[in-house]
Amino acid sequence: MVRRLVLGATALFFASCSLPPSSGPSNIFSRDDTAALFSAGLDTIRLYYVEEPDIPRMVLRGLNGLAELDPEFHAERDGEAVTLIYRNARVATLAAPPDNDVVRWSYLTAAALETARLKSPDIAATDLERTYQAVFNAALAELDRFSRYQSAKDAQSSRAHRQGYSGIGISLGNRDEIITVREVFEDTPAAEAGLQIGDSIHRVDGVVVIGWPLDKVAPVLRGSAGSQVNLTLVRNKKTLAVSLIRREVIEQTVFTTLTDNSAVIRVTGFNEQTSLRMREHIDTATETLGDSLNGVVLDLRGNRGGMLDEAVNLADLFMPNGTILTTVGRHDDAQQNFRAEPDDNAERLPLVVLIDSGSASASEVVAAALQDSGRGLLIGARSYGKGSVQRVRDLPNNGALNLTWATMRAPSGYTLSRFGVFPTICTGGEGAAAPAMLEQIRRGEVLDANLGPLRRIAESLDPLSQSRLLQRCADRPRAGEAEDIDLDLALGLLAEPALYKRITEYAMLAMQRQPGN
Repeated sequence: MVRRLVLGATALFFASCSLPPSSGPSNIFSRDDTAALFSAGLDTIRLYYVEEPDIPRMVLRGLNGLAELDPEFHAERDGEAVTLIYRNARVATLAAPPDNDVVRWSYLTAAALETARLKSPDIAATDLERTYQAVFNAALAELDRFSRYQSAKDAQSSRAHRQGYSGIGISLGNRDEIITVREVFEDTPAAEAGLQIGDSIHRVDGVVVIGWPLDKVAPVLRGSAGSQVNLTLVRNKKTLAVSLIRREVIEQTVFTTLTDNSAVIRVTGFNEQTSLRMREHIDTATETLGDSLNGVVLDLRGNRGGMLDEAVNLADLFMPNGTILTTVGRHDDAQQNFRAEPDDNAERLPLVVLIDSGSASASEVVAAALQDSGRGLLIGARSYGKGSVQRVRDLPNNGALNLTWATMRAPSGYTLSRFGVFPTICTGGEGAAAPAMLEQIRRGEVLDANLGPLRRIAESLDPLSQSRLLQRCADRPRAGEAEDIDLDLALGLLAEPALYKRITEYAMLAMQRQPGN
């Protein structure tokens, strides 16, 4: 059942403030605009950060971030005053506001930046956006590794990934300075025009793009909906001219291959259409293979996450009931419990989930929920361990603040941070080929009954035991491998329903036992 949750995402969105956004990078300083920018950011942190923040300390750290632009500038707090020092001389003394007065601390920040630009030629010559970035990054550095400031350019790119953009519907690669088509998204101008994976793009509207970096090519392929873009492609040594009309595109994140009577579904991220596309792909696989469909392989390897509500909706497709995720935070709205609702077509399909160290955030939510509920058998290596939810605040300069506002807990109660999710069948460190490992699985020789229970008590283990646990089930080197061991094992298990059922039951029993040595 697809729903829209109040939570929004590993991106949860605040309303943008009412101040007019800047039109782009500028070096024209306005104290009021700068104060409004930092007021929006600091007030967000004060209200929503997962722990109580120390605003004065953050401001001081932020101002000292200007040393990145000019090492001779720094700030000190002495009681009720903040002193600005340049080249070992005091250049300004500013009265320190009350600790909880965000507006006045924001104006202090703006006044300090104005002074820094007047005194330091290096800071004055630096683009304002770069200056803001230095201050925000230093201020946020001690909060956690996931709270961060995004420039206007980076924020625009992130919004496009989540919400879509106007373009032609391809992802790009670069091979020997030649721009290539890496993916062609379904139901887009590119798909309708017959673009293919591997096509090389030599010209865009007559301009040669050979040697261009990807981040320069992507913007010229985008444009207003209804506008035309002309491409010169090379495919199998033949030159092709293609004209396309741009329209709104949401990047494709779900890709399906039907093989050995199984649906192998790769999910590369979570945006506004991921769960809908997953439902469509499952329906198509069911219609195509009918009764011969023996199950689904859900490939989350390398999936860095995305929108949290989409991860919850995707897990719900496979789960008839039960908890999917619990979030905990300082703000009342951060206390959430997400549960599965019945009546989805995929609830009875045998399911194997592939994860690795690149599986993070929203993909870990899905993996943990399917494992704890007994709906998915996990194969691969320990996931990344990003157990926090970020809320996104759009800022007056068109930048954004990504702020950690909640921690995530799996249905069985453990936090997803640091240790990640451990698979039932760990292929990390295994050197055997898939057929040999499948035979070992039949004998129960590669199933570690301790991993699941240890993961659930990881936070209570002593430091040495935690360190040892972190060394277990890491990714193995894959360079040059001719086979995909994880996928081959998954397909092998689905091809043997009795073995799949036995291992799934074993995994559920293992989660309930006490960990051994």
